[in-house]
Amino acid sequence: MRVSDNVLRKLLFYLSDNEFEALVGDVELEALGIARNGVVNYGIVIKILNLAKEDPYLKSLLIKWASENLLQEIPHIVRVTEKHVKRFEKILSTKSKKTKEDRLRYLKRALESLNWELTPEKLEDYILELQEESSNVAQHIAKALKLFIRTVLKDPKLYQAFKVPRSEERIVAEPIELEHVVKVAREIKHLGAKIFFILLAETGLRPGEIIRLSISDVDLVKRRIVIAKISETKRSYISFLHKQTAELIKKEYMPFREKFIDRMSSALRNLGYSEVDIAKWKSQLLPFKEYELRQEIYKAMDKALGRRFRLYDLRAFFSMYMVKQGVSPLIINILQGRTSPREFKILQQRYLPFTEEDLRKIYEEKAPIITIHL
Repeated sequence: MRVSDNVLRKLLFYLSDNEFEALVGDVELEALGIARNGVVNYGIVIKILNLAKEDPYLKSLLIKWASENLLQEIPHIVRVTEKHVKRFEKILSTKSKKTKEDRLRYLKRALESLNWELTPEKLEDYILELQEESSNVAQHIAKALKLFIRTVLKDPKLYQAFKVPRSEERIVAEPIELEHVVKVAREIKHLGAKIFFILLAETGLRPGEIIRLSISDVDLVKRRIVIAKISETKRSYISFLHKQTAELIKKEYMPFREKFIDRMSSALRNLGYSEVDIAKWKSQLLPFKEYELRQEIYKAMDKALGRRFRLYDLRAFFSMYMVKQGVSPLIINILQGRTSPREFKILQQRYLPFTEEDLRKIYEEKAPIITIHL
């Protein structure tokens, strides 16, 4: 039975302002083109945010809303600019020529590796990664970063995020059991964060290596990952994927990723990103902000375990798990990229009695598998 306009008016009279807003809110957003069928038009939202920068009242309202609703979720991020480096160079002017050149060289190397974006977690992982390769280099870079953060950025949180390693100091990792990793993986809701976490646990690769992976680095058919790390060692090596993990990536993660890219591309253009930058972003296996992925994982740790551990400790988890399975430390070092290119070439030519397929077989039989428990 159709309700008359008169009856409808009377019914609407009894609605509170909040109830009325709940009823027509989505209709209003659709009429403005901001949302349609529950999907947000990011391009229009970005235009509104750009407008907020020019309107002092709207900007004030936006800041108030963000501080009341998002403050706890905003990560501690500092973006470094050339101006910061110039300031550091000026501060170093009283030092000897060699000290000045060394500090600047090590700082710039660190900033390039960290994509000129500093967070406490990234800094800690970066120094651990350097320490694993060379305590001496880690020490020099950590000193340069400490001085830069203390004198230029003046940021206590970043300064306290890492220590300057002592010569030949060993990395101490928290013992992690397979059941703990599985519990955390089950609680991660964000598919990108879930894949990031699973790959860390199942390959033992460094967090930075997983984040830097492009789509072309991961072969889901042959189930292998090629790490082409451009650095002073120019390391290149191979890791593998379990069948279940490759299926999870192919059937669930890739459609999720494509949908995210489709929705974000126009927003990035409105933010002024070039087509070259957007193409580079699209080529990433994980086209998300690293801090967002980490936050999702830490929330899952809090819920599943009531505590947190460093993502870098999953590297030690993988190594110890393989040792318990009776895998040779030499094989583990090769799978985790601990051997230098020159050393690996000599081993390959003279001493290694196995092929890539032999390595794959060892991996498939012995490496930890998380996806089978999800």
